Amino acid sequence: MMGELEIGKQKEFKDWPQLNYFHFTHARNGGPIGLLTKQHVLLVGQKTPKNIVFLFDAFGKMYQNFHLEKKIEGLTPGTKWVLFTFNSEEDLVLMSADGRLYILDIVLGEVKEKVHFTDFSRTMQESSYTIADAKLDQVHNLLVFRTKSSEFYYVPNVVTGSVSFVKPLPFFSVPRLELEEADRDINIEFLIIPKQDSKSKQIELLVTDPIEGIHLIKENGSKYLKDMSEFLEEDDDVAEPFGHVKYLALNAKKDLLAMYCEPENEGRIIVMKSDLSMEFNRQDTY
Repeated sequence: MMGELEIGKQKEFKDWPQLNYFHFTHARNGGPIGLLTKQHVLLVGQKTPKNIVFLFDAFGKMYQNFHLEKKIEGLTPGTKWVLFTFNSEEDLVLMSADGRLYILDIVLGEVKEKVHFTDFSRTMQESSYTIADAKLDQVHNLLVFRTKSSEFYYVPNVVTGSVSFVKPLPFFSVPRLELEEADRDINIEFLIIPKQDSKSKQIELLVTDPIEGIHLIKENGSKYLKDMSEFLEEDDDVAEPFGHVKYLALNAKKDLLAMYCEPENEGRIIVMKSDLSMEFNRQDTY
């Protein structure tokens, strides 16, 4: 059984902090747990620990912590992290909003790999290409990130010795998701289906639409659904809309998708195939 995290016992905190102050991650199969204070958090009456990684074992016992600013040149307390997770080798993977990626050995507390993705593309150096969000599939070490202009890129096999010279590859562009104002961001969620798990044998993304419905995006195409009408027979009932999709979840095999929709109203849970070809169930939660 997992014990209580010893975060409140650290000298950096006068009181027991709230976990929503942190980026939180854990390795697969009962591996280590990591915490990193979010960029916008300010603690009252004390200095807020910035760019300090707190590491715990699976039982919540303190393992070690280290200051990223002592390990990584050019970091500031205002550095915004969009990715904080472990890869399959239990190395810590971090990515900043300006496209810097680091792989850290948590045993030695040293940076093993570093790469600045904007070095690969002049267009990615523009302000509209600030990274808004990033995720890593911990099984296959597949990195996917989204820019503020809602373009998606992927980098395969983010492990030591493989990532330094890999150019980020783009997914199919979806005009509906592109922003007219480059300095504005939209609140969307996405999930990764690696090619090893997808029915199409391509990397796939499931992406919520900012208004209604969901997108299935691949390297060479995309599908947008706001209901299941294209799959209905002539004598079937009228398809009910999904509404605004707020949250997404996949099962372990990544063949089933659950969506939580219309949270501003009564709330609705919909379960369907992850290739968006069939809806199994929907349930209002009011």
